[in-house]
Amino acid sequence: MSDDLELKVVKWIGKLSAEFDAKIDALKAEVDQLKSQIENQQQAESEGEKLSVTVAREYIKNKISMEFPNLVFTNGSRAAGTKLTISDGTNTIGTLIRTSKSHRIQDGYPSGWINVDKETLSQNPLTFFVIEDFEGEFHTIIVPREQIKQWAAKKNVDSSGKVHFYLNLIKGQWIDDRDNLNYNFTHFAENWHLVKEAL
Repeated sequence: MSDDLELKVVKWIGKLSAEFDAKIDALKAEVDQLKSQIENQQQAESEGEKLSVTVAREYIKNKISMEFPNLVFTNGSRAAGTKLTISDGTNTIGTLIRTSKSHRIQDGYPSGWINVDKETLSQNPLTFFVIEDFEGEFHTIIVPREQIKQWAAKKNVDSSGKVHFYLNLIKGQWIDDRDNLNYNFTHFAENWHLVKEAL
């Protein structure tokens, strides 16, 4: 091999090595960024769980009592997956309650991130999502069983069998923007008559 050709090969290998190193550095930066995003999401999820089901349940009971004073409540059955039962004296239904504090602080609108086992969604006639906004006000989404199943069917299920609901109040409309869905569920927000219809 001539010295000239050998020099060209060495330069070419050096150039490839530099490009490869740059790509490796870029990939490392992307991995670090993804790790940071995952940690932020996990922190948001953890913070979202600080609104206790007990507090949300009392809020729901008070709101329902104002609308329908004749209904009675029990705190549900852990074994049955219910957090609250509601009865009109003839019929009794179980409900699922999930809560979140608003986490999109930088966006400035109420929002929640709620994870639910897909199997759990079909166990009760009603699901309540309660979101606490930045001012401490509660927003309640009330979803009948068939509608929550239809909503969840449009979403991805993660490796642990959970469905992720992103609940955002944007310009007066409640939107789930998870899984490229942009699902508008405004008709379920504060719709307390759905409780009476479920009985």
